Formats: sequence, C-alpha cells, structure tokens
Amino acid sequence: MKISANSRTAYKNEKVIQMDIPAQNRNGRILVPIRFVSESLGYNVQFESIRKFVFVNSKDYSFDSKLLYQDDLQAARKAAIALPINADFKTLGTLDGYRLHHYTFPAGRADTYYFEDGIYTFVQVKDGKANAIGQLFRERRVPSQAAGNVSPEMSLDTDPIMEAYDHRSVIFFENNDGTATTGYNDNKNKPVNIKTKINLYSDIIQKLPDRR
Repeated sequence: MKISANSRTAYKNEKVIQMDIPAQNRNGRILVPIRFVSESLGYNVQFESIRKFVFVNSKDYSFDSKLLYQDDLQAARKAAIALPINADFKTLGTLDGYRLHHYTFPAGRADTYYFEDGIYTFVQVKDGKANAIGQLFRERRVPSQAAGNVSPEMSLDTDPIMEAYDHRSVIFFENNDGTATTGYNDNKNKPVNIKTKINLYSDIIQKLPDRR
C-alpha cells in the first residue's frame, strides 16, 4: 500500500482507493486511518466503546475458550481482558478524561470479572465472547445510574452478581506512574500488594505466588 500525508487517495497494488479521511503528519509521525488500513490488508476491526479499545484480528481468528481454564491463571486472565467487551444494552458511556483501569477477578477464575474506570462494568466470558451483564455508576451527591441487568440500588456486597467474589477476589489496577498493583488477602486474611512496571497494557495482570 502507498499512503501520502494530507491525501485521501491511497494505492493498493497500484489500484486507487479513496479514504474517508486523509493521512496526517503529526510532529513527524504519519497517522493513518486504522480501520481503512487494517481492512484493506484483510483484517477485521472492532471498536469497543467501554474501554475505547480498537481490536484488529485476522479474518480466520477465533478465540479458544480453553485458554480461560488453563493452569497458568495469569495467561488465562490476560486472554480474558484481550477480548472486546460486547453489550446488548445501551451503555452508560465514558467519563471525561482517561481514568485508570481496574480489573477484579474471583480467586482462581478467569471467566468472569468486573472492570472499573469510574463506571463498574460486570463481564462474563462465555463461548469465546466477553459479554457485559450490566453497568453501574455511583458517586457521592450524584444519583446512581445503571444499565443492563443491574439496578441503580445494586449492593456491591449482596447482589447475586457479586456472589462469585464472596470467597476472595484479586484486584489488578493501573497506577499513574507506569506501574500496576495487584491486591488480595492471603490465607491468613492479611492484605498483600504486589507492584510491577507496565510495558504492555496486559501487564496489569500480574503473576501471583499461588493460584488466586
């Protein structure tokens, strides 16, 4: 492919193709339309609005559900968050500005989690898809909002959705200094925090001393 800055015209194998928006030169870097380029090269593109992620996969890609139940729990959880979150309801949108990401998994599991960036999104991974069960936004002095199979009055302690987390859970979260922290309670119910540097987004999910 040939793409030039400030031009809507691209060339693939010498054939002219028109782009919806031109490539742009930003501080010496050429920014190209990711959907146009990816689909022109034979890939599928999906934008996930909850985390504002773009997923690019080959057309023959399919997720192997066995990845969620492998012995390596860290790899299983990384596989889980690498799936785009789908919602069959109108989501609550996103809050202004980037919010640090938090993932909470039940101890020993990778097939369900909730994601939090100011809005709680409850996710179940089934049949190779990450499906949002519902969302909850709760903040002081502001009326609670909910979407999907969640009530604005939902209790984070007693709601049936939270039952999987009753017997210990693990939280993985970003810090604003390029690191991530994992928090959980050990067998003696003592809080444990492990901090590590992030090189890739998936490094949020850290390796734990035992299967938690």
